Amino acid sequence: MEVQLLDHEDERWAALLGRVRHDIDHLPGYLAASDRRRGSTSLLAHVSDGDVVFAVPLQFIELPGGMRDAASAELRAAPLFTEGTSAAWRSAAIRALLDHLRDSGTVSLFLRFHPLLEGYRSDFAPYGAIVEHGPTYDIPLDHPLEEIRANMRRSHRQSIRKFRASDFRFEREPGYDDLAAFHELYELTMQRVHARGEFHFSLAYFQDLVVGLGNRVALWVLRSGEQIVAAHLVTDCGGIVQGLYAGVHPDFHSRVPQVGLYDQELEWARAPSRCTSSKQASRRCDPPSTARALLSTTPSSGADARLGSTRQAAWWAEPTNSSRPIATARGSGP
Repeated sequence: MEVQLLDHEDERWAALLGRVRHDIDHLPGYLAASDRRRGSTSLLAHVSDGDVVFAVPLQFIELPGGMRDAASAELRAAPLFTEGTSAAWRSAAIRALLDHLRDSGTVSLFLRFHPLLEGYRSDFAPYGAIVEHGPTYDIPLDHPLEEIRANMRRSHRQSIRKFRASDFRFEREPGYDDLAAFHELYELTMQRVHARGEFHFSLAYFQDLVVGLGNRVALWVLRSGEQIVAAHLVTDCGGIVQGLYAGVHPDFHSRVPQVGLYDQELEWARAPSRCTSSKQASRRCDPPSTARALLSTTPSSGADARLGSTRQAAWWAEPTNSSRPIATARGSGP
């Protein structure tokens, strides 16, 4: 097996994504935008044996003494395997990656699995600990819209009807002319919720982000009259539609039923026309599969959707100049 670390420009990275189902967290353009914001470097750990590949995007953290930690480059930058791998091959590929990282001075590796993508978690278990970090909710897009709404709690359905009867206008923009307005609302939201500094992003980052994601991201804008009072960035990748970032003006926070916005995005996500809009006509559209619905990240959302989980696997390689492994428990934050 051959183990290599590929940078964003390596053609093998893009070629691999053409063969496996993935999310935005695996896209080199998205990771490059995040790297420029953080001053970090993400690389794709690429283990190949002929046409069979195991890969995972990693970010490295330098430590004293020339050692380093490695971790998933983003929250859901999960391990990927091409089709046709056996459990024995996957185990050997994981071992090959760990040996490669250990020999290069990496003393610990922390990976996150994706709640909607096959990650073969059991194949990683012999090499460390798999830790549960709470529930997520997803809505299968191949279910009838009436069924999806019927499975919501009554108060949500009432809020949706109330929103549709209001004077608010929530629309998917054809471009990103209102990105500056979105950024202002996002920053006001971060201030309102007293977010840590790491969640305060510049307009330049969002501009970089939409360039990196291209037609996989759309800007949704909510207007009251001519005023933009809320906005969402929504991604569509590999059949997975999700809310990426959102902001709402403080004066409208209690007046806008967020479930009404999500419902409109859900209606769009199920529509075949999302694949043939003027912004996306040039790209292949994956068949509706699953939307990760961010009505809430806690059970209080009331959405009776399939329950998944975000898991983080942590395991470690023994440094070559030490007789003991270094193991660290890492929290569940992003």
